[in-house]
Amino acid sequence: MSTKINVRSPFPLKYQASNLVYVQLDVYVYSGTKTTDKGDIKYSLKKYPISGNDYVIFELAEIVRDYLKPNNNLLSNNVGDYVKWVQIEDSVVAEYIPDCTDITGFAVAQDGTITPPTSSLINIAKREYVNPDYAGSETLPPSWNANTTGSPITRTVNVYINIPSGFHGHQGNEQKICVLTADQPSS
Repeated sequence: MSTKINVRSPFPLKYQASNLVYVQLDVYVYSGTKTTDKGDIKYSLKKYPISGNDYVIFELAEIVRDYLKPNNNLLSNNVGDYVKWVQIEDSVVAEYIPDCTDITGFAVAQDGTITPPTSSLINIAKREYVNPDYAGSETLPPSWNANTTGSPITRTVNVYINIPSGFHGHQGNEQKICVLTADQPSS
């Protein structure tokens, strides 16, 4: 799709996304053939939303205007100095907020045996059981001692989730945490 930009009028581009971290634009301004002559990036812009907003706005007319050279002596068929192609390559980067309800199955039996949490939708990197009585080994899973107190004991697991591609922190191999609890019944 092509859109005409009149550089003496505002030409805003608005980007909006839930949990927006920033938007990156690479702007090309060039003459010649639209599909083959774009050349090098003229501007690489990164904009963060103002606190409380889920959008950013870029004003392009002023940027493009920097690459136009008005000349009253041009022949009417020579438009290379005052007609330009503008190509925008954008990247909208949002914060990944995991849906912890997609992680199920965490349970602790009375004898302290743990049923680990799982998910078919979320990439779980690791599970960290909080204060287990036995940390586990290559052959035995972690566990808590049997509950003989007469009351349920709340047990906690921190589930570390790999951030999916396309979200802020993905390339840095960062992770998000879901904290899950289960009651260990008593005998």
